[in-house]
Amino acid sequence: MKLTTLSICLLTLWTVGAHAEKLDLAEGTMSLGGVATFVVNSYIPGQPIVLDSIPSNAFGWNTSLSFGYFVVDGLSLDFDFTTQGRFTDPVSGAGVGVAVGTRYFFDLDSMFVPYAGILPGSTWYNGFNGNDSFWTLNLTFTSGFLIALNSQVAVDIGARGTLGWGLSQSSLVGTYLDAAIGYMGAKAFF
Repeated sequence: MKLTTLSICLLTLWTVGAHAEKLDLAEGTMSLGGVATFVVNSYIPGQPIVLDSIPSNAFGWNTSLSFGYFVVDGLSLDFDFTTQGRFTDPVSGAGVGVAVGTRYFFDLDSMFVPYAGILPGSTWYNGFNGNDSFWTLNLTFTSGFLIALNSQVAVDIGARGTLGWGLSQSSLVGTYLDAAIGYMGAKAFF
């Protein structure tokens, strides 16, 4: 059933986008977009563990709102504002963060525009149920593709991974890896 629903959604996007104009990825263009995803959060073996009883995997969600400016054709300087949450104790909690980085959009002269990017940033994470709060330094890698609906709007489908380092006064230092289970969003160009 899920595969049928996904197939119908992708076929609809393909049909709508088949008559779409090329996206404007020229120097001076600005973009505004957002994505949402579920994530799996894992601690890297051999690195310091944040809490003694931490599970090997924690599940959660991330959302991201991004603003970009094309400094040259195809290369966007991006500012992302993110929110996140984790469901699994003892790391259940929520966070907010910012990142600044670049994304390169490969202009293939079609309705599909693949891209890749890197965004260093920081997140403030507030634990629930008495869990500690801490800062993280993050390095996020994104890749995906845009499906143009017209010359100014596209559906954003991709994946992202975040490598992070926790920093805290109470020795909550650890290394983690967030892996997005795919993401979907929209992006507008103006």
